[in-house]
Amino acid sequence: MSLLDFFTDVDAIYRFYQKRNYEYMWTNLIFIGLAMLLALAFVFVQNFKRGWKVIAYEMLIVVTMTKPGLDARRVACGNVTVDNTIMNPEMGK
Repeated sequence: MSLLDFFTDVDAIYRFYQKRNYEYMWTNLIFIGLAMLLALAFVFVQNFKRGWKVIAYEMLIVVTMTKPGLDARRVACGNVTVDNTIMNPEMGK
């Protein structure tokens, strides 16, 4: 779902560009960029005690927009809590 949302956002940005509606295009780009930065900051705070390799892996998951699916898999498999984290995947419910 998150990938479909991303593709519709890209499509909307492209349409704004085609129609020379640059204000909406930049507003949408800035909104997406800020949301991504907020998500990456949250992942960093969540995992800063687990080491840089784990942080890089979790950030890659956020950037590729597969985090919701991976968290759902973690909860479904019973891996709800992870050592040295502030919150668990189940809190996103």
